Amino acid sequence: HYNYIYKLLNNIDISNKIINFYLVFSTKEDYELFQYKEFVNKIIIDNLDTKNIPVYKKFYALDKLRDKYTYYIVCDAEIMIIPENFNKKNILKKVETIYNNKIIYGGIGNKVNNIIKKSKNIFKSDDDKKRLNNNLYYFWSDLPVFKGNDLTDFFSKIDYKNLEYQHFEHQIYLNYLLLYKNFRLINITTL
Repeated sequence: HYNYIYKLLNNIDISNKIINFYLVFSTKEDYELFQYKEFVNKIIIDNLDTKNIPVYKKFYALDKLRDKYTYYIVCDAEIMIIPENFNKKNILKKVETIYNNKIIYGGIGNKVNNIIKKSKNIFKSDDDKKRLNNNLYYFWSDLPVFKGNDLTDFFSKIDYKNLEYQHFEHQIYLNYLLLYKNFRLINITTL
C-alpha cells in the first residue's frame, strides 16, 4: 500500500503541518522499506497477533496516542485528499460539526449483517450489546474521527485484543457514541 500513501503525500503540502501523519507499520522491516520517513511519524507494532490486521493497527495506534491529541482521523492508505480544501479551518469545522450535531447516518444494506453483529459483540457488557438494537450499517457514515477524551473509556468497554475479520473500527466507535455520548442514528435508507 505504499504507492497509495506516496500518492497522498505527494498530493498535499505536508510541510505546513496542518495535521500530524502517523503511519502504523506491521514490522521494523516494513518501516525500513518506506521511502518518505521524514514526512511521517511512525508506530511499529510490537506483536501483530490478530485476525484483523487493519483494525488492530488502527486501535493500537489510537491506544498508544490516546492522550496526545484532541481528535484523531483514522484512515486507510487509499484515501484521497483534495488539496484546495485541506486546511486547518476546514478540517476543524468538519470535525466539530460531527461532534456538535451528534448524528450518525446509516442504512440497511445487503451483505453487512455480520459486520453489524460483530461490531456490537466486541463490547464487553451484555447490556451494551442489547442496547445496540439497530440493524443499520454506518461504517461510512462520515469522516472517521475519534475524540481523544473518549479513548480511555472506549477501550475499557471493548475487547480489541480479540478482533475478528468483520470488526470494523469506525462502526465500533460509532456504536460507542450511540451508547455513551448521546449520538442519535438516522436511517437514510429509502424504503
